[in-house]
Amino acid sequence: MADPTALSMFAHSGILPLLQSNPGLVAMNALHSSMTSWEPIIILATFATFLMVTGLYMFAFMFNLQSLKQWCKSEFAQVFVTFLIAIFLIALVAVGMNAAMGFTGTVISQVGGLPVASAANLWPFDIAKTYVNATLDCSTSIYRWIYHVNGFVEFSESINMDVGGIEPAQAWYLSGLVGMFHITENRLTYVMFIEYGFYRLLEFFEATMFTFFLPVGLILRTFPLTRGVGGFFIALAIGGYIVFPLSFVAIVALQGNATSACTINFATLPGVQTCGDSLSDAYMTQDYVRQNMSTISAYAQEAANKVAVIYLQAVFYPLVAMIMFFTFVRQTSSLMGADLAELGTGFVKII
Repeated sequence: MADPTALSMFAHSGILPLLQSNPGLVAMNALHSSMTSWEPIIILATFATFLMVTGLYMFAFMFNLQSLKQWCKSEFAQVFVTFLIAIFLIALVAVGMNAAMGFTGTVISQVGGLPVASAANLWPFDIAKTYVNATLDCSTSIYRWIYHVNGFVEFSESINMDVGGIEPAQAWYLSGLVGMFHITENRLTYVMFIEYGFYRLLEFFEATMFTFFLPVGLILRTFPLTRGVGGFFIALAIGGYIVFPLSFVAIVALQGNATSACTINFATLPGVQTCGDSLSDAYMTQDYVRQNMSTISAYAQEAANKVAVIYLQAVFYPLVAMIMFFTFVRQTSSLMGADLAELGTGFVKII
């Protein structure tokens, strides 16, 4: 019998040892290492664009091309802005990430609700993934309990014996309970699919936002023809690496205990007998289910009610984090020089 208490869930989840190894410092060191590889590329791209615009400005000055001179002046400003954005992002990684870890540690130490060994140097992504993993383990534990118990209940409900055209041994009264099990399992399947999606999305954001999208965005923003796409990539990187995981930290701070849906004491359920391989064993199983009908029904109803809480924690709250992420990207892209309407039109034309 599965025991989905918080202690047993997280002891084998693989996340608690990860947090105990202080991954915040590991992630910070990895981020600094990746930055040292793309910082020279950004500087070279900015300098190359500056030289190109300078050459065009000299050409426009020689032939008195006023429109080209005005364009070159605006491009000088864009090159300077790109340089400032690069400096800001370097400072953000050097200082802002430490502040984010401090904020995360303060929230977890004050609120709790997640099984972490220490609140010091907590990386926001680790809190986000631990939160998603908590709801996933909770859903999995309830699913396995229902699957286990329903195996005996549905087996008992399907037993029929025809005696002279009459079926005196049928257990039709169990059909409602079997239907409740099926509906709850179906809902949990969709919930776990969404939870796995959010967990992999967090891993993707952590691995690519500041190591691929950010440097590519800065390089693309340096050149006039790709400035819109570059600004969008920069906004996407900042939103995916900072706003999205910190939204989960805020969720943990607002709701407190993330394992509240796993407080069902399944261990008190009487042990269910094996189905056996004979007719007498089958009837003994059916009789056992009939004797414990009230206990099984009570736990089944409690499990169904907990699914509503899991929906809130595993689907609604992460969707709120996604809305915050998309809102940030939409509002910040225009500041970075991206025109989302123009980008959308271009993508449609490509398709």
